[in-house]
Amino acid sequence: MKENDQIVKELTAAVFATEAPHYTDFFPASSIDLLAAKRGQKHFKKSCAKSHGAYDKNWDLPNAEELSAVDILKT
Repeated sequence: MKENDQIVKELTAAVFATEAPHYTDFFPASSIDLLAAKRGQKHFKKSCAKSHGAYDKNWDLPNAEELSAVDILKT
């Protein structure tokens, strides 16, 4: 690690600069049970968000019914 300090720094920067893939990049949006996901969101906020952070979901947007299934799941 000490011998490759600069490479480690560059790789770390690259990883954190890269956008994570979306679920729908690999699976169809129809494979998600949206009602179950919303129930899971409530559990996550109550039990997990303190450690893992908060995530805004597109399905909570005021115009969510106007979004495609893919756009709803992008968050």
